[in-house]
Amino acid sequence: MRTPSPAPARRPAGPRRRARRRSALAGAVAAVLGATVALTAVPAGAAPEAAGEGWRVDDVGGAYEITVELDEPLEMRAAAPAIVVDGVEVGTARLSEDGRSLVATTNDPDVLAADEVEAGWSGEARSPSTITPAAVVDPGAATPPSPAFATDPGAPGPHTVGRTSYDLGRSAVELRDMLPVTRGEMVATVTYPSDVAGPSPVVVMVHGRGDSCLTAGGAIPRPLVYPCRTGEREVANHTGFGQLGTLLASQGYVTVSISANAISVYDDVRTADRGASARGGLILSHLDLLDRANRGDASAGLPGVLEGRLDLARVGLMGHSRGGEGAVRAVQLAQTTPGGGARSTRPSSWRRATWGV
Repeated sequence: MRTPSPAPARRPAGPRRRARRRSALAGAVAAVLGATVALTAVPAGAAPEAAGEGWRVDDVGGAYEITVELDEPLEMRAAAPAIVVDGVEVGTARLSEDGRSLVATTNDPDVLAADEVEAGWSGEARSPSTITPAAVVDPGAATPPSPAFATDPGAPGPHTVGRTSYDLGRSAVELRDMLPVTRGEMVATVTYPSDVAGPSPVVVMVHGRGDSCLTAGGAIPRPLVYPCRTGEREVANHTGFGQLGTLLASQGYVTVSISANAISVYDDVRTADRGASARGGLILSHLDLLDRANRGDASAGLPGVLEGRLDLARVGLMGHSRGGEGAVRAVQLAQTTPGGGARSTRPSSWRRATWGV
């Protein structure tokens, strides 16, 4: 079964192969399908309840597990992968560790009578629920005026911009709510108003999903692993906020753009929430490090220029796509979870912060 084709704005993909349904099979066909990678405890060699070319449905104790084999690597996208049965999305899917199959679970027995089963992307197929028609907008209606700002928020500010960075390694922190246990990088770029002597408010930024590693020839390796394999180079996704970081620093903010490449590799494989908690926990771990650096703790491993520059009682978080989910989750973790998911041994000043997301 082919990987879901990209959205129209993305590069076109070849035609998808669709599989017509066959009844539950035994013998040689069952042996072949038994090799499909599944993420739940389906007995090896067990005959499926229903099957077709490149897909199978198994009874897993009152629910039905649908497995779709992928005949090409899954594209890296922000949307969650899904399984589509007869044109209807039955649910988001988990990607196998080797990247060769998708698995979704449903309680709907109608999947046993499916004609077509294929991989897709969440939100692109019909939903089993009734779709509410979009509201009709009167093109002649007056548009409310936009609020006026005293100053243009996109105009550079008066401050001189300084830049620094830190890199504590590719296995520096345990990522929250990933199974099996997974470690990731602690890497960030920092911009700050260098002509401000005292502390400035802090903005932490998190990029969205993107390919984390490239081969020497610039190709995208599949399946992705992290850290990158020998001979591959890591994509510096966290530097994509460089222009915004410079702008905000000129306006008096310290910006910290963090790398979340390890999470991007495994968020569809090892998490139940597409990496939201892992990204949220990573943000809080960086804030703990920043708090230590702000207090002059050299053991934090961060640049000494950050000492005394961070007003961690005023923290803003922002992110793109799944990075935005992580920003929201970080605030939830900080306010509802003892320790906030970070690893410090003392209360951090950011735990009393006035948050902006």
